[in-house]
Amino acid sequence: MVFLKAILFPRQTIAVKPAAALPKGPAPSAAHKEYQGPIIKEGGKRRFTAATAMSQENGSMLKEVCDYKGYRLRGEALEADWVKDLDVAEAMSCFEEQALEHPLKVLILYGSLRTTSYSRLLALEFARILDKLGADARVYNPEGLPVKDDVSDHHPKVAELRDLSQWSEAHHSPSSRVNGGSQSFNTVNTLRILGRWMRMITIPNQSSVPKAWTEFDSTGRMKPSSLRDRVVDVAEELYKFSMMLRDHSAFLVDRYSERKEKKEKGRLLSQAEKEAEGRKDIAAKG
Repeated sequence: MVFLKAILFPRQTIAVKPAAALPKGPAPSAAHKEYQGPIIKEGGKRRFTAATAMSQENGSMLKEVCDYKGYRLRGEALEADWVKDLDVAEAMSCFEEQALEHPLKVLILYGSLRTTSYSRLLALEFARILDKLGADARVYNPEGLPVKDDVSDHHPKVAELRDLSQWSEAHHSPSSRVNGGSQSFNTVNTLRILGRWMRMITIPNQSSVPKAWTEFDSTGRMKPSSLRDRVVDVAEELYKFSMMLRDHSAFLVDRYSERKEKKEKGRLLSQAEKEAEGRKDIAAKG
């Protein structure tokens, strides 16, 4: 079973993390050079596809935007693509001008490294739907991402993921589970908790694809079904919520306690600094 959960990501939340919270070493930074891609005509209307070249200042990593858009089809595969025939004009109707000037930036994350991964196939389908809606959807390949430890914070795959997260305005994460029942709800609830912990706004909609191996054809595309329609529902809802809220994210994540801390301390303290202050207070009282 594969689950879909989409979350709007207020980019400004990255700014509340103080530099002091990062481990010592060369701070990861990326130069983002944005440009407009080709104009695509759809139904007499036109939309832009955005592309971004991203590289670290030291030149050790260079990722062109096409590396994240392997979901785009060509030739016979494009001709047979069910996504290109979707009627999503209603979902796009309120944001046409806004989307032309600033396409929604969506990061799509999956965790399975298996050769045949249905969460990855579902992530690619979701990316195609978002692409149809006019979003700049990028799929992160987790292969090579190290397990969290004390030295991996500046690993190239970690830096790449962090740069993409800072670039993005919304996240989408498919998660696979073998068993259903109550575990299905546990998986979705966990994704919601993770989103809230990262100060994200989780959208109301969600979807599951039971027996996922029966819902994809030999080319890795979803077969026609109500389950596929529900995937489109989630993609549309993520797009609409994100377009409505992204310009207000700074206001939505502004907190009294953090304003107070910045006024008193001059900046937000890292968790380590807060714990150190707490130990000093205890020692002073003792």
